[in-house]
Amino acid sequence: AESADAGLRRLAAAHFDVCLAAHGLADRDGLEVLRVAQRRGITTPVVLIGAGLERETEDTAIVLGAADCLDREEIDPGRFERCIRFALLRKRTTDRLDQLAQFDPLTGLANRTLFQDRLEHALAHARRHRCHVGVMVLDLNGFKAVNDRLGHAAGDQLLRAVGERLRARVREGDTVARLGGDEFALVLENLAQPEHAGLIARKLLDAVAPPVLIEGEPASVTASLGVALYPRDAEDGATLVRHAD
Repeated sequence: AESADAGLRRLAAAHFDVCLAAHGLADRDGLEVLRVAQRRGITTPVVLIGAGLERETEDTAIVLGAADCLDREEIDPGRFERCIRFALLRKRTTDRLDQLAQFDPLTGLANRTLFQDRLEHALAHARRHRCHVGVMVLDLNGFKAVNDRLGHAAGDQLLRAVGERLRARVREGDTVARLGGDEFALVLENLAQPEHAGLIARKLLDAVAPPVLIEGEPASVTASLGVALYPRDAEDGATLVRHAD
């Protein structure tokens, strides 16, 4: 890129494995590039390259999210290759930790933390655009009986199957979460009419009802589902979830 600003625009618009940023750019130095990238939520690993980088500059760069720092005068092919490889490995580790922090490891659905974050974003959007948001809490009936009869591994398989069915019945922009145990929750964003939540609720209940075949054994559960709507029932996320529950 011909300038730091042009490079930042490209990083925001497309996927790159690693960004090499020169510290001595005319329009922004490397530390300012890192600050802007951090503010804009750019997650591409950035390696800062400069001539005679001071220890304080390197330390600040790492605090600002740089994957590594390289002194231009000391770069050799081996060190450069190791730097790029470590930056990629560090990014994969960070992505994995983010995945564990936001998604349920059993079903791959959003966990409680991500559900709450998505709900707050949906409410902020609804306040600006004066639309409706639906919150649903869904519990399985008969799940303990399946666990007792077929074992915990079968129960886990049933939960994964239910999660897949729920996700298949909502729009791509909606959120399906597993809050824990056999409790699921959904955020239905940008509902044009409040009545649409009732239609979706019926689809979800119908989706859960058919038996799941687990190692040749049919496992059947039903669901109980509660719905709360913004702004009719409440205007904050915690109250909406409580009402739905």
